[in-house]
Amino acid sequence: MSSESLKQFFNRIESDEDLQSEIAKLDTSGKEFPFEDLIQIGARYGYDFTIDECQQAQKEQQKEIDEGMQEPGAGLSRCGGFKAGKCGQGVFYSHKD
Repeated sequence: MSSESLKQFFNRIESDEDLQSEIAKLDTSGKEFPFEDLIQIGARYGYDFTIDECQQAQKEQQKEIDEGMQEPGAGLSRCGGFKAGKCGQGVFYSHKD
């Protein structure tokens, strides 16, 4: 992942139900994932990352999925608030450390 702060934020999403609920409320009805809103939520929790870092992380993860390098559930977990079908091909994953 391109940003340590973004990676830490994704790890927190996995363990923080309040944060999961907040992210689940994002309007993901458009073509693009609302990265600006995600960045604002991250900032409220003390994380600093950019749209470019979010998009790069999304591309990296999608590449892994497309190449079949890792199947969902094999060392990866779905970030609770990201909705399938709304972010690139659908799902953000983060590596478990």
